[in-house]
Amino acid sequence: MHAAMDTLQPKQLREDLQFLLDTIEQVHPNMYAYTSEDRFTRLKAAVFEQIERPMSRVEFFKQVGPLIASLQNMHTVVRPPTDDFEAFKQGGGKVFPIVRTVSARGWQGVGGQSRGDR
Repeated sequence: MHAAMDTLQPKQLREDLQFLLDTIEQVHPNMYAYTSEDRFTRLKAAVFEQIERPMSRVEFFKQVGPLIASLQNMHTVVRPPTDDFEAFKQGGGKVFPIVRTVSARGWQGVGGQSRGDR
């Protein structure tokens, strides 16, 4: 595991991405149910091309997240690096409550904001 806010070298990023993709291909029962293999292959090539310089885990996530999301499968996801997000908030970074839950009172956001709050 990499420490929060580390900068990773392109070789490591490519290896990590390839490991992720190999794992998905091995375990996913129908990887191309919603996105064609041809389209995913083109998107994958574009992400590999973007890995030409060292990146933080957040920068890497910004490249890999949309690629994995293109599979359009709610069970196949890449989550943002929690440690980096927490460090961002601790350093004064501002966030919008994007985590939502539904209850008997309706939709609720982080910090108790509800649909009617402004």
